[in-house]
Formats: sequence, C-alpha cells, structure tokens
Amino acid sequence: EAATVAVVYSIFIGVFVYKDVQTRQVPKIILESVAIAAAVMFVVACASAFSWVLKTQGIATMFARGMMSVSTNKTIMLLMMNVVLIVAGLFLDAISIFYIFIPIFMPVIRQLGVDPVHFGIIVTINLAIGQITPPIGVNLFVASRIGEVPLNKLSRAVLPLILAEVIALLLVTFVPGLSLWLVK
Repeated sequence: EAATVAVVYSIFIGVFVYKDVQTRQVPKIILESVAIAAAVMFVVACASAFSWVLKTQGIATMFARGMMSVSTNKTIMLLMMNVVLIVAGLFLDAISIFYIFIPIFMPVIRQLGVDPVHFGIIVTINLAIGQITPPIGVNLFVASRIGEVPLNKLSRAVLPLILAEVIALLLVTFVPGLSLWLVK
C-alpha cells in the first residue's frame, strides 16, 4: 500500500507541482514501469520456484552438508557465506538471492549455532553491498540515472563506500553483539 501511495503522490507532484511530467505522458510511464516490474517479478518467480525445488528435493540439505564438509569452523563458514553472498549480489537482485541462498545457508547456520537474527543482518548487509557494486548493482544504476552521472565515473566514486561497508560487514559478522544488543 505504501508503494501505491508513493506512486500516486509522485505522479501528482510530477504533473501538478513541478510540471516535469505532462498528463499525456503518464500512461507511457505506467506501461514502462509495468514492463520493468514484470521483468523483475519474473526473475523473482523463477528464483522462488528454484528455492522450492531446492527445499523439496533435499538439494538445499545436500548443499549444506557439502559446506559443512569443507569446514566446521564458524569463522571460516561465515567468511565463505559472505563471499558467496557478495558475489551473488554482483549479478542478482536481493530478493532472488534471499530465495536461492537462505534455504541453503539456514541449516548450516543452525548447526553452527549462529543466531538467525544475526545471520539475517549479515545477509542484509551483504545484499546492500551487492546493490551498489558493479556490474549489476541496481542502486548504482538508479543513482547514475538520478544524478545524471556516467556509470563508470560513479562506479569509481562508490569504491570507498564499498570498502567502508565491507569493514562494517566484517565487524557485524564477527562481533554479534553489534547487531544483537537491541534484540537482547
């Protein structure tokens, strides 16, 4: 509902306040938005179906066992998951990553004794990093378009921010109290 209110508000502001959008452009804008949303929802639907197959066929459990055979060290496993999530974030949107990787990682997380809330925060930070990291960083494209800055120039400018986020990710990953103090 909030998204719908935001869209209606944006159209109203664009047409009547700033007058950047003409009334006759609104149907075209809506059609373009529907096409983009449909493409995103198709990816999400495929990721959801893939996640369902992973769970129902026991593939997620098999992957979890495979991961645990690599190492049972909590630190190594969390680092490995961070790397996988960041790499996935380079190419996929956040919702698809949730659908695909959470069913695989949750059994491992439970076995390692990691708090699920803590792990959720770790995943969210990883996905935030992925959203601004080239080549597919969705927020990078949005910022480029809004700021009218070339993508290659923006990609270089965002590197210090990515470094800061990676440092924050490592701190949150290995100092659980940073993310769990409010919950506890």
